[in-house]
Amino acid sequence: MDQLEQFVDRMALVFSPDNIIRLAESNDPIGTVLHAHLMIEEFLVAWSEKQLDQTDLITGLKIGFDARLELAKRLNLDPQAVAAIKKIDQIRNRIGHRLGYTLEKSEVDSFADAVDAFDVSKAATNSCKDESIAAEYSDGRERLPKTHYANASTHLRFVIVFGALSRKLILHLDLH
Repeated sequence: MDQLEQFVDRMALVFSPDNIIRLAESNDPIGTVLHAHLMIEEFLVAWSEKQLDQTDLITGLKIGFDARLELAKRLNLDPQAVAAIKKIDQIRNRIGHRLGYTLEKSEVDSFADAVDAFDVSKAATNSCKDESIAAEYSDGRERLPKTHYANASTHLRFVIVFGALSRKLILHLDLH
């Protein structure tokens, strides 16, 4: 298996549908944002190592999120992907540094706009605000009822947008 395949497989595990659904099922919006931020951090490390053709070069180093994002940016991560990732980081920092802070609809809408601007395939794609989330167990039982962005809680809106970003990041991998 070549490095690109290893990288795509690694990201498919990080951004697996089951991980996204677990974010939606959580009753802890703060935990959801923190978990999503960690998933993005894993992406940034993997992206940089792929671009440098060096497995495990960055893993374990004590460098912060901003430095990892800057490195990925310098290693040709799409500027619109960087902008969307910065939105997650802003949300995470607000939640992490303000006691009693709650996720606001306007923040999630701004995050959705940034993800929409990240046009991976240069083809028409749905706006995050046109997307829904739903899941079933393997036996067909409903796991997560279908919920459209417009009718979703702020927490579920965040997960819908994060799911769209994760799909776009994986697509971006295949193109680079």
